[in-house]
Amino acid sequence: QAVAAARAGAQVVMLAAVGSDQHGADRLEDLRAEGIDVRHVRVIDGEPSGVALIAVADDGENFIVFVPGANDHVQAQQAIDVVRTLRPEVVGLCLEIPTPAVRATLETAKEVDATSVLNVAPWNDTAHDLIPLASIVIANESETAEALNLADFPDDPTDALQRLIAL
Repeated sequence: QAVAAARAGAQVVMLAAVGSDQHGADRLEDLRAEGIDVRHVRVIDGEPSGVALIAVADDGENFIVFVPGANDHVQAQQAIDVVRTLRPEVVGLCLEIPTPAVRATLETAKEVDATSVLNVAPWNDTAHDLIPLASIVIANESETAEALNLADFPDDPTDALQRLIAL
């Protein structure tokens, strides 16, 4: 999403952390090459960079294994400072950084009248409390079912989507 916005000419700033490993260095170079401002990405010495692996089960369903690595070091105050300083129109988030930093970013986005887009992946139970703070929520079928405490995503999603919007 960030890459598409940067390619469309929008200013995109990344707030995250990477490890001091080659994976982190490569990702930063990839982001720079796409025109994304990485000045606010911290490099954490001695920590591995985070990784998300997408696997597909025999039944065709995918699942994600996420290891946060250096992203666990993103702090709430760092998020507050970046959003207050830059005063962006749109703030995009996912749950790959610690919950306090996500919450602080969402609250500060409201404070500066920014639209906040929260992708609730990788899902964790703190998302229940974060969804109401976001302007826009991105959730797949399993995340929507989790948010609504449903056993499965219904065949007719109308009611489920209306309930998600109500959150």
